[in-house]
Amino acid sequence: MKPSVTELLNLLDKPGLLPWANKIGLEGISLKEYRKKCLSKGSSLHKQIEAFINDGVEFEDEKNQENCIKFLSGVIVLDIESKIETDHYQGRYDIRYEREGEIFIGDFKSSNGIYLENVLQLVAYSIAEDIDNISIIEIPSFKEKIITVKDKRPFIEILKSLSTIYEMKEMAIWNS
Repeated sequence: MKPSVTELLNLLDKPGLLPWANKIGLEGISLKEYRKKCLSKGSSLHKQIEAFINDGVEFEDEKNQENCIKFLSGVIVLDIESKIETDHYQGRYDIRYEREGEIFIGDFKSSNGIYLENVLQLVAYSIAEDIDNISIIEIPSFKEKIITVKDKRPFIEILKSLSTIYEMKEMAIWNS
């Protein structure tokens, strides 16, 4: 079975997380519990977005719904929570949409920054879909950040290399 994009990205070192994890720990907060809470909140908001777009189900928080409606104005949603597959990996992107004649794949993120793994994830999805742009949509503000990638080749090579590393790691586990 092909690895998911997330499994490939988990192979990367994320040095920016160390100061954050240290800060959380120094505040006396359990990193495991904090991460669990954040994942639950993010998952809930993703489900609310999908339910709102697909079925018109209202958000739990009125402000989140207002922000979502503002983002969706002028947008044609083409797909939401759709699976992709390439020769090297599989995955699921959050949203594919059209704005002013351009097709985007977007990822809903609760963090403010844009990191290498975010761009890699979106480039991975863009390889499987015919699109013009990639974006991160910050939640709950629904602020759209369009990411310009002038040359996808380095990202594609990183993804292929991660796929090879993943396969070799799996082989090593089974041969031990």
